[in-house]
Amino acid sequence: MTRKMTYLAVLSVLFVMGSTAQAVVIDMNSPQDGLTVGRGDTIQMTVKLTNDTDIKDVVNVRFRMTLTGDDKSIVLQGRPMRLRMEPGQELEWTVETTIPEFLPPLPTGPIDIVIIGRAEGLKSGTESNDTVSFILDLS
Repeated sequence: MTRKMTYLAVLSVLFVMGSTAQAVVIDMNSPQDGLTVGRGDTIQMTVKLTNDTDIKDVVNVRFRMTLTGDDKSIVLQGRPMRLRMEPGQELEWTVETTIPEFLPPLPTGPIDIVIIGRAEGLKSGTESNDTVSFILDLS
């Protein structure tokens, strides 16, 4: 009985205090997030990746872009990046691209563009997702 009470007390303390969440975290942001962009505009996106665990981790980072218009959707996915990260390490980089004047056939109407970033810690077994979105107006 005493052993059960001890376990219950320890579990109660952990529940009340909460456990420290340790994970691999991706954070994406853009000054154009939620805005309308067009041909010739430059889109900038900053990606921050944090290994918030206490172990060295191998992290797969994938980006997927979905373009949705009035008549169809297009999904584009690049190859994953594999990064080795030390405990507590942060990496940050900026991606900048200009929307070309001449584009291949795209869905009609205003096009919702959603870029999804996914980080997966292979050793820690954790994952994180974040998104940025734009509206592409080609009129």
